[in-house]
Amino acid sequence: MALHADHIPLGDGTYVSKAALEEIRLVGPRSKWYDARLLEEALASPLRIWKDLKREGFEEGRCHVCRPSIRYDGNGKKQSALPQRLFLIFTKPSIHGVVAFDWEWRPGNESNGHLYDDENNFGELEWQKT
Repeated sequence: MALHADHIPLGDGTYVSKAALEEIRLVGPRSKWYDARLLEEALASPLRIWKDLKREGFEEGRCHVCRPSIRYDGNGKKQSALPQRLFLIFTKPSIHGVVAFDWEWRPGNESNGHLYDDENNFGELEWQKT
């Protein structure tokens, strides 16, 4: 599939929109813009993948639960990842492949990818690292 000019490839047919990144850079939060640097690495090594985001229009969406070794603070400085925090990447199918449309840090078990507060926000567990 040909890559659209607005897309930054993240591997395996997944991409992030340059326009979306530019909006995050301008509007914030700034830490989300810096954390976009983690997307490619994190998508390559998930701990769990959940199917169905339990929101209308996102039934085919996925939540990739990851544990990058680093994070970025609000000034773009590289930091150690916080203990008991997981990086979630939300993806959905698009006409151009799979788009990563949101990402954030949430509390969870960094060794097995279990989220402490909201696994009930997802449908079925599609894949888990063993």
